[in-house]
Amino acid sequence: MKYYIWKNKLHLKSARVWFSNIDEYKTIKADIIHLSGYPKTIKGAICHQQNSLMIDLKQTEDEIFNKINKTVRYEINRSIKENLHVTILSSKEITTDIKEKFQICYNKMYEDKGIDCHLPINEFNKYIDSNMLVLTYASDEEENLVYHAYVHDGKTTRLLYSCSTFREDDTKKALIGRANKFLHWEDIKYFKNNSYEKYDLGGIVSYDNPNGIDKFKINLGGEKISYYNIILGNGLLGKLLVIIMKLKR
Repeated sequence: MKYYIWKNKLHLKSARVWFSNIDEYKTIKADIIHLSGYPKTIKGAICHQQNSLMIDLKQTEDEIFNKINKTVRYEINRSIKENLHVTILSSKEITTDIKEKFQICYNKMYEDKGIDCHLPINEFNKYIDSNMLVLTYASDEEENLVYHAYVHDGKTTRLLYSCSTFREDDTKKALIGRANKFLHWEDIKYFKNNSYEKYDLGGIVSYDNPNGIDKFKINLGGEKISYYNIILGNGLLGKLLVIIMKLKR
């Protein structure tokens, strides 16, 4: 379990909690507890089910690689020959410069898609300050092409944010697509080699009617899983606030 605490607008303490085992979160002293990836529902709380795909890192490297789609494996191998460079940074190694580059890339990607979405920088910084984030990126000789940001607790890691540069040129677009697959593979190897047990691909909309991103994740060979994201009131004020939130929904 890993978490950070902050005060909301009402000056109540809130906690963002990841990878809690059953009842483990009860040791946290906060008015509102946000549980991410919790294994079951909690009575009286706001519970949202989420599906995802999980890669078992206890498998051998060959076993993991062979479960990846054949075409994706080919593109990973091709990327190795293209001399792409991968950088993997722990929270303590993330500089202001690389954080700004990631934020610009993330916001620009959604802007180019016509989607009003921005990196939640305050939350992002809290993950870094709490030593809960790993940031990786793949680059060629000219620029950083693809970024992945993971939340982790030392045993489980989950893809939290990802983005890539946008180019009109088809050749560059194809290179960026391969770089994304290659970066996932290098990330998987990094976490496996550092004794992590689970690699969560960060959620999926539908197994039966997958969108483009879903199909990409399915091709990486993970197993289907399901868990809950929960908002829980702790104490009288916290429980009252959650009741109000449920009524508003």
